[in-house]
Amino acid sequence: KVILVTSKNNGPDRNYKRKIRTNLQKSKSHDFLFGLWVKEIRGEKMSQDLSIEQNWETSSENLTVSANEIGTGAESSVYRGNLRVNGRDVSVAVKSVCTGQSLKKLASFRKELSIFESLKGKCDLFVVPLAIVSHGNGMWSTATDYFPNGSLYDTLNRETISKKAAHNIFAGICDALSYLHSLTVPVVHRDVKSSNVLLDSEFHPRLSDFGRARWVSDEDRNYEDLSVLYMPPELFFGMPFGPPGDVFSCSIILWEIMTNAWSGKYSVPYSEHDHLEFDFQIMMQTAKYNLRPTVPDEWPEDVRTILDQGWHQDPDKRPIPNEMKLALSTCGG
Repeated sequence: KVILVTSKNNGPDRNYKRKIRTNLQKSKSHDFLFGLWVKEIRGEKMSQDLSIEQNWETSSENLTVSANEIGTGAESSVYRGNLRVNGRDVSVAVKSVCTGQSLKKLASFRKELSIFESLKGKCDLFVVPLAIVSHGNGMWSTATDYFPNGSLYDTLNRETISKKAAHNIFAGICDALSYLHSLTVPVVHRDVKSSNVLLDSEFHPRLSDFGRARWVSDEDRNYEDLSVLYMPPELFFGMPFGPPGDVFSCSIILWEIMTNAWSGKYSVPYSEHDHLEFDFQIMMQTAKYNLRPTVPDEWPEDVRTILDQGWHQDPDKRPIPNEMKLALSTCGG
């Protein structure tokens, strides 16, 4: 059974009013694909219009979906399900993808799958499809491993993490970005945020949701659906979203993690600025006036320096992920 769900938002940005234009566009689109964790399943031949070298397709008879919603994303909801693998049931998360007759949507879906192929064997860093089911008429379901701990955003809202855990989680995110950015043709994730980092049973992070990821050579400059809380300021001035943009977003996550570790609770980035209500205000203040989330004075100077460098206004002056990881590992914060 195919569940076609309506547009929803997830993560800290839901606390801000969304642009009307963005919401209207989202309500018409269901071509978003949640990327989640990887195990390879060989199935029947994928339909010719996707022509993907790596084959994830399996029969719809192997996938059952419950009515229990376990999460929401920029385009739709995610549901709990079971996937039949080698005679046993595996607990999965299921997302519906509709390309319909749109060549643009089909191309986007194909592009996302091609990025997943480059992540093969890196299930310790990323979350990619477990299986894909075609229901015909451009309707697909993607099944991925189920993460009972949910996202980093969920965890930061649910409990206080230790400073050691904060360091380890951030290090894992940096490792994932370093891998993407070091590919022969680098991949830019373009949607790095706490709700797109899933945590396994031992709270190791996995970077998910590659619906907006692009090869660095891609000319796509459609940024309307990106979260403004993590959006690098250079986009406001028409510059491309390159690897330094992911570093900026990662720095916002570091601020979220350290805020929880030091204060014992979660805070939405920029929420301390009461005068900011709308997306365009955050975008303009970040880009034109160098506004950033407030860093408390009691945080170690090394952590403050990492943040200053990571969310620097000039993308060319931001460090690479491995440099941020090393800097945090050597500081006492």
